[in-house]
Amino acid sequence: MVTQAADDKRFQHPAWRTPPFSLYRHGYPVMEAWGEAAAPAAPWLTPASTPGGPFWAHQWIDLFSPTNAPWTNPQVFEMRDLPFDAYPRMHSEYLRSMFLRNDLAEGRYAVDGVLVRLGDIHAPLFVVSTETDHVAPWRSVYKLSHLAPAEFTFVLTSGGHNAGIVSEPGHPHRHFQTGRRAEAVAAVGPDEWLDGAELCDGSWWPAWTAWLSARSGQTLTPPPRMGGAGTPDSMEATPGSYVMER
Repeated sequence: MVTQAADDKRFQHPAWRTPPFSLYRHGYPVMEAWGEAAAPAAPWLTPASTPGGPFWAHQWIDLFSPTNAPWTNPQVFEMRDLPFDAYPRMHSEYLRSMFLRNDLAEGRYAVDGVLVRLGDIHAPLFVVSTETDHVAPWRSVYKLSHLAPAEFTFVLTSGGHNAGIVSEPGHPHRHFQTGRRAEAVAAVGPDEWLDGAELCDGSWWPAWTAWLSARSGQTLTPPPRMGGAGTPDSMEATPGSYVMER
């Protein structure tokens, strides 16, 4: 019989003992044990890598722990004072409205009965996409230039969904392309934009900083840092001890 480890702090809250969360609490260790037991038999493992199979299986399965998803973690609902079906309902509404019906792009999406119209946006926009993004292809992201009349600066940076955005100054082999469209000027197609965009070496972050500075007001003194050294709320060094807890 597979049981939850006594020292696993993720499921200690009493709410994990009430349905339907108790099902997740008891089902997860079964999946975890099965993955770790089956990993050494994976056909793609070499003799040298077989001992590490259970470790990597454990890391992968941990990603799907019910404690990691707000819609399967009762403590999230307790903290937010939300009904159990709030997050699944939000997710369903998001997929149906945004993906299936395209309501936001076509001016039909409403919040509390008020339509959200991208055409009403007149604040300057700085929009970033990446060349090989597999989640949000850059040509799809660029469509916003046709939906909002505001001043529109579009940046297309090298890299993918994560590395293209987390592309700090000094990172080797980085480049980006940028182009600006004035407010109320008709947008060109993505390929035409690409042909006319300025190609720049390095990180796109300095271009973003310059864009913000040009549109920002007076520089103010920042507020005191929270959790600074020597205070009762001092923060641990990254990544923190919580990542070692089971």
